[in-house]
Amino acid sequence: MPESRARDIERGKQAVRGRLWCRRVDGDGATDDPYGKIPGFYGADAAAACLAELEPWKRAAIPVTDDQKRSATMIGMRIASGLLVAGMTATATACSPAADRATATVPAAPAAPTATAASQRPSETLSPVLERPLPNVKGKTFTSAIVDFPPNARAVAHRHGAAFVYAYVLEGTVRSQLAGEPVRTYHQGQNWVEQPGAHHLLTENTSRTKVAKLLVIFISNTGDKLKIEDPPT
Repeated sequence: MPESRARDIERGKQAVRGRLWCRRVDGDGATDDPYGKIPGFYGADAAAACLAELEPWKRAAIPVTDDQKRSATMIGMRIASGLLVAGMTATATACSPAADRATATVPAAPAAPTATAASQRPSETLSPVLERPLPNVKGKTFTSAIVDFPPNARAVAHRHGAAFVYAYVLEGTVRSQLAGEPVRTYHQGQNWVEQPGAHHLLTENTSRTKVAKLLVIFISNTGDKLKIEDPPT
């Protein structure tokens, strides 16, 4: 890529960041001092605290020094802050004039697995771990869950309603596709996010002999159902 083109792209990114931050400040959605956060949206600290209580998160790394403990805590806060930032970004983008939005061409999605087709293979199991209202974000609930995929398991196409979703691969390898996006493969330690209303066409364990496991975080409207499967066809 030409250097001038790269500079133009970076300037464009910075302009979007600036507009987003101004909208959050004007709407009283951001803290006065963003120093040390990504950035400091209200509710990020509460989400980080919920995340820090999860046993899979505690087992993900074993801090042995004070510096490592501080580092592990900061990583948790950054992930939780990032979840809320991405959700805020989606909201700001949806409210922006069409001229402000970036356009892209994406490949057409293949047909989603129906309930009948998916039933011919093992299915996943979602086990909630922690559910807690976000004290600084009225009407929103933080929910964490472990999703277990037996060998060769495949989920029925589904949505998560108005929830913003973060998924982290704890074990194994998972193949995933959201509507309008290409198929992607995620290995242990990798992650992805799903915007509110996203249609999750494909989620499957790529191995026929090994299990796969996800840690999934939902920031949802309090009381909403977390997973809505496509009806059988």
